[in-house]
Amino acid sequence: MSSTPQKLPSGSWRCIAYLGKNSDGKRIRKSYTAAKKSEARRLADEAEDAAARAAPTKLDDTDTYGEGIDKLLQLRGSVLSPTTVAAYKKIKRNYLLQLLPMRICDLTDVTIQAAVTAEAEKHAAKTVVNAYGALAAVLALYRPKYEPNVILPQIMQQEIVIPDQATVNALIDAADARGDKDLALAIMLGAQLGLRRSEICALTLSDVAGGVVRINKAVVIDADRKWQVKPPKTKAGTRTLSQTEPIRQRIEQLHGAPGDPVIRLTPDVITKRFGRLQQALKIKSFRFHDLRHFNCSVMLSLGIPMIYITSRLGHASDAMVRRVYGHLMGDKLQDVNAQMSAFFGP
Repeated sequence: MSSTPQKLPSGSWRCIAYLGKNSDGKRIRKSYTAAKKSEARRLADEAEDAAARAAPTKLDDTDTYGEGIDKLLQLRGSVLSPTTVAAYKKIKRNYLLQLLPMRICDLTDVTIQAAVTAEAEKHAAKTVVNAYGALAAVLALYRPKYEPNVILPQIMQQEIVIPDQATVNALIDAADARGDKDLALAIMLGAQLGLRRSEICALTLSDVAGGVVRINKAVVIDADRKWQVKPPKTKAGTRTLSQTEPIRQRIEQLHGAPGDPVIRLTPDVITKRFGRLQQALKIKSFRFHDLRHFNCSVMLSLGIPMIYITSRLGHASDAMVRRVYGHLMGDKLQDVNAQMSAFFGP
């Protein structure tokens, strides 16, 4: 970690970066000077990051768990998604802290279970399971033959809320009444095309030309808490959908360069505004993501085959669709059974 910036007699600021050790084992230092304190710190931190990336990463199971997370990111950070990198860093800062100073070679089922149990008393099951996932990744890197026997808290299946058409229309109308055209169009893209927030925020005007919506990127938050555009997680995430007539009418009103955004919002801003809109309408709260569930329910009600539903939603297989929407398919099956009985009945 770089030194605390010091103000020089000239009024400039100086910060020392530590760039590793030389052949004699002495620390290599380099001074960075800038007009502002924050700029001097930034230059030094960037130099340290560059030196860390350039240095060969050596694994030793006497490394601590904290060091193990850092080395995991050094080795695989370039192939991990920015969201995953940010999640690992957050986990290191906040969870399983009692394991951070422990040597990886000293970790046992008992010590790991104790840490997991302690976390489960303070945090949600999903949070604890995710934290354990980071630990498991480090152990797989350092001790691939060791498979901890640990009991994790059970994640309760989250209830899926599916809004009805009237509620969706009310939200769109309310957004328009507030003059929030971005949110209104975002709701329509979620409900009528099943797009995710990250996909909606990544759309540019060139992506919606010609009466279609081309989904080929997503906006995600990186390890520095900054939003950036990246390709979809899977090949299935890249898809092209026809615009509905209401969406086409909205898009025709947009003007700008091909690379300009369709929606000038970030995913978290969509969530906040969407929540406030529901509060204003005094309707039962549900997530923006539940608009995808609404879209799926419409397709199921229309009898669209599962292969096309999976493709339109951007899933690599129908396993996720069947798991998430199984109850909907059960309702649809009951309708089919009733229709078949009526057809062959007296």
